[in-house]
Amino acid sequence: MTALIAEFWPYLAGGFAIVLTYFGVRMKGKADGKQEVRDQINKQAVEAAKESSHVQAKIDRMPDGGAAAELRRKWMRNKGADGG
Repeated sequence: MTALIAEFWPYLAGGFAIVLTYFGVRMKGKADGKQEVRDQINKQAVEAAKESSHVQAKIDRMPDGGAAAELRRKWMRNKGADGG
């Protein structure tokens, strides 16, 4: 039995090295993919913060009731358009 193990030991070690390499590369690929997702999320968060700041500045420049009037104009139905 020992002679059999001694004869196949280099092949077993090589196979083990290949398996470890495969899983090592696979884990690195997963980590890289997760980092790409984090980068994309961070980029979207920065864009959302910029847009939020822009909207807040626009609202601050409006006269009293201006934001409510704009929302009413954009989101409420026009009573005259539907015949009622």
